[in-house]
Amino acid sequence: MDSPIKYEEVMGKVKIFKEVSSKIIAFLTQFEELQKKLWEKKKFIIETNYCITLDKIEAKHYSHIFENKEQLSEWKKLFDVDVQSADDLKEEKYLVLDTKFFDMKFKYKLLSEFDNLDEDIDGVLINSENFGALNFTSR
Repeated sequence: MDSPIKYEEVMGKVKIFKEVSSKIIAFLTQFEELQKKLWEKKKFIIETNYCITLDKIEAKHYSHIFENKEQLSEWKKLFDVDVQSADDLKEEKYLVLDTKFFDMKFKYKLLSEFDNLDEDIDGVLINSENFGALNFTSR
């Protein structure tokens, strides 16, 4: 049979192990809670751009749009549309203009012409990590 001294020694070790384990678990719980708070923290919007079909944009802007080589390249890449002149934009009225290719002055000038931007542009595209995008709520 085991001696009572050995039993008390083993139980003492078990008790110490349990105490250390409890402290480690408590520390890890605090650490995970901190990570969770950081993960769920509301994110700042650092940039906003709009995708607008040309039929919603006045023709007076077409010459400026045609001058933007990045936008033309994007249309060629995405839609295989090769725009040769500003007049071609009148024929391709459902091409999607992306405001990310334009300077702030033009972007805000264009957007200011909409009476109600949310109603006139009826979609939302979010470039975000999945959790943030899924928790996005528009008001």
